[in-house]
Amino acid sequence: MRIFILFSLILVVGCNPLGETIVEDGFFPHNSSEALSVKVGSFLSIGSTGLQEVSVGFEPKLLIIFSTNQSADGISNQYNTTMGLADGTSAVSVSSSAQDGGAGSKSRILNNTFYSQINHDGTVLGVADLDHFGSSSFTLNWTTAGTSHIMNYIAIGGESVTNRKVGSQYLDGATASLTGVGFTPNFLMVTGTEDLSGSAPYGTSTVGGHFLGAAVTGKQFGVSFRAQDAANSGYSGNSTSNIIAPANAVSATPQVRFDFSAFNSDGANFTRSVGTNRVLMNYMAMDGLKFKLGHFESPVSTGAQSITGVGFKPELIIFTSTGASNPDTWETAPEFMYGAASTTSQTVIWHGQDTTSARSYLDRTRAIANYSGVGANQATAKLQSIDSDGFTLNWDSMAAGGNGVEYSYIAIGKP
Repeated sequence: MRIFILFSLILVVGCNPLGETIVEDGFFPHNSSEALSVKVGSFLSIGSTGLQEVSVGFEPKLLIIFSTNQSADGISNQYNTTMGLADGTSAVSVSSSAQDGGAGSKSRILNNTFYSQINHDGTVLGVADLDHFGSSSFTLNWTTAGTSHIMNYIAIGGESVTNRKVGSQYLDGATASLTGVGFTPNFLMVTGTEDLSGSAPYGTSTVGGHFLGAAVTGKQFGVSFRAQDAANSGYSGNSTSNIIAPANAVSATPQVRFDFSAFNSDGANFTRSVGTNRVLMNYMAMDGLKFKLGHFESPVSTGAQSITGVGFKPELIIFTSTGASNPDTWETAPEFMYGAASTTSQTVIWHGQDTTSARSYLDRTRAIANYSGVGANQATAKLQSIDSDGFTLNWDSMAAGGNGVEYSYIAIGKP
């Protein structure tokens, strides 16, 4: 059985030949006058309340954090996945969890907290606010301790990151607009949960799962994971024509589809193509850098795979996939993957379900990982190099369920 929701977003910033990940307080020198500085890394949370400073080697302007609540690399029973976005002024977070061998699942969305991890029974496992960005670090303020676990991050800084905005807003109606951004973006990334009831704008929901999407002018994609319910029903899928497409629990038709239309002077415009529910989304908007969204399929065997046509040499790449073999395909065994890579480090998280189990996976030596709901390795890849017009992956494992899988990516480069 395949559980395919690989949200493989890999930020290609660069990765050394060994694909080594820099863990807590790893330092890479960056000139403060650089047009773009990026860092992919990880650290152990302190496991208590209070401040925690993490060195990145330059002053961040945007920060993405993602975690599976694991204390070591490898497979773990059940999953607890969290993603937070911060711009130094505002912070938002999305979290979801499902129980191994059971029907319990929960999700949580917040517009005022950088990191909030939830368990399958609704217990909050850890909460941290972004205290501040420093000249070469960021500092978290843990208000709910939780257990010490590995947290992965992407830090983005540099002179060219002039306009950036993190926030949260509902989309509703046949057409909708993101407002309050304050500039014309050239890149947008959105996250949210699968609960579209609208009864609780922010907080915890009994509907597990989450979505993620991205857009540039002329291109968009969306991936979605719906945790299985008491009837062992859940879906995941990807879309190359919608930025938001939350999965359905009982059918292969998304609950809602919002298509990205265009950027405007204060945000972005959207058009609804499916459904009537309003959608609460967290977002990160930027301009000043080069962005490329693209898609490719995993090969049939191990070895190198070169992706070209990016149009510039990336500094950072994010991969996303639902494990489906074709765009706009929905799977009954849901999965999700998110990976990030730079010239110096790479890391990936994955989670998935089948009718009897839920699993998560963490690997700080690779950028892509595709597993089954029972924890069987189906495909893994390292970022081998960043090239003048793209990047090269090295697939070091490939099973029957891992070849021909559709991946989306975000490449980010200097202006």
